[in-house]
Amino acid sequence: MILFRPRRSPRPRRRYLEKVVAIKGQPRKRQRATYAAAAEVEADLTKYLQAALRDLQRSPSTRDLVRMLQAPDLDEVYSYISQQGIEATTATMADALPGTLEAGALAASGELGGVGVIDLGRPAIKRWMAEHTAELITAIEDGARAAVNATIQDGVLRGRHPARLAKDVQQAIGLNERQAQAVIRRRAGLLAEGKSPEQVERIVERYSDKLLKQRAQTIAHEESMSAVNRGRKELWDQLAEDGALEGMEQQWLTGKDEMVCPYCRPLLERRVPLGGFWSSGPYSVDAPGLHIGCRCTTRLVRKRKSR
Repeated sequence: MILFRPRRSPRPRRRYLEKVVAIKGQPRKRQRATYAAAAEVEADLTKYLQAALRDLQRSPSTRDLVRMLQAPDLDEVYSYISQQGIEATTATMADALPGTLEAGALAASGELGGVGVIDLGRPAIKRWMAEHTAELITAIEDGARAAVNATIQDGVLRGRHPARLAKDVQQAIGLNERQAQAVIRRRAGLLAEGKSPEQVERIVERYSDKLLKQRAQTIAHEESMSAVNRGRKELWDQLAEDGALEGMEQQWLTGKDEMVCPYCRPLLERRVPLGGFWSSGPYSVDAPGLHIGCRCTTRLVRKRKSR
């Protein structure tokens, strides 16, 4: 199942571009095409993830959680929550990968005058999708487990009633640990101000929902940029295998601004052969992103003539 497909003529979204491209100057034309393709799929992916994470919050039975939280065993509680849908929901996120790969390949094909259509059945692509899905599931599950654990530990320490704690746990599902800690601090601050439990729960619920949306947006941004860049790389590799890119190599592009990290900055305009790797610090990749939040892209360039 493919949740969405790229539009044939992706258009840059001003707000997205202002967020991710250079503060000084404008991005190169090819970078704009990559950002635009990522923006198109990011919007759809954010909506899907937000709905999926909300479903996760509602999936565990409050009655079951209250029973288990009488004398909480963290492993038991998380195992129950996982069985209610975390594993299934994170696994279905892999359904979005073909659409994002196609978006990147479509942008890359446009730069070549419409040459080439990506073959999603290639072994290299299947292998990347399987490995990336496993990494994604692990990252989301680890974050969710830490959030739930932090919430339970704080609730037990403060002596919260199991019925209240059960609702706290449901709100924490889908957040990461940092966000769960922010919710805990928000709740404690409101109680210290003397607000009624009902007021506290209403405010905290809105705050938790805001953080859940941010979580969905963050994941969607990372996934869209990563997969769009991967789609470009895989199309180039496919064309290279067919002998269509003789005399070409790939070049790394950064945002060329003060936001570029110390690891990406040395890679600016560095060239490697098609299928090659870029290395900087502890990282070695065959396509951007180099790290979480990476804004870098690549482009095809002609090999320099040897002297």
